Amino acid sequence: MKAKLTPWFSAKTPPVRVGWYDAQYCFGSTIPVERLWFDGKMWLFKKNGEQTDFGRHFLLEDKWRGLAEKP
Repeated sequence: MKAKLTPWFSAKTPPVRVGWYDAQYCFGSTIPVERLWFDGKMWLFKKNGEQTDFGRHFLLEDKWRGLAEKP
């Protein structure tokens, strides 16, 4: 069964929980969704990995979504 997901949120609105999220960089076109880790403070490519530039664009609207229910 497929997990229920939240709607898309602006990267300016941080997630409430630490964990994996679907992320989409918005460069004015449809960009494939990738998985990023949110450590409670910043977005990373993987757990304990390198920080991404996700959400740090001034003119673009990056967005994320997660699980609608706590696992």
